[in-house]
Amino acid sequence: MVFQKMTTRPNVAKREQLFIIQHTDSVLHVSFSADSKIVATASDDHTAKVMDVAKREQLFIIIQHTNSVNHVSFSADSKMVATTPDDNTAKLHDSNLDDKDHLGSLVLSLQKRDLLTAFGWLPILDVCAAAAQAASAFDC
Repeated sequence: MVFQKMTTRPNVAKREQLFIIQHTDSVLHVSFSADSKIVATASDDHTAKVMDVAKREQLFIIIQHTNSVNHVSFSADSKMVATTPDDNTAKLHDSNLDDKDHLGSLVLSLQKRDLLTAFGWLPILDVCAAAAQAASAFDC
């Protein structure tokens, strides 16, 4: 996955490469945190990778999945990142840059009978939702 910066003039094709996030298989989803400090990628290689945008360095790799990771999403406060792989689970990991000791650690694993295809957050109520054939809400 290559991230490039466009010039401010729309007719100019000059781009500056900012950084590359390497996976060993296709990248299926990319998400930026609300504060734009972190980017995460979900991949067919069974991993999600989380990177500090400003420092251009990898923060952690989520390797607990046994199947392709289809979706990655950040909480509104950017302190958690959720992944939904092909194994009917959603996993929430710590992405709080102020707490380096727990960065990347598993916070919660949610199990569903159906394949989860997406994940979203409702920050006001600390609720998250996982979508399969129907959406389910959880206290996150």
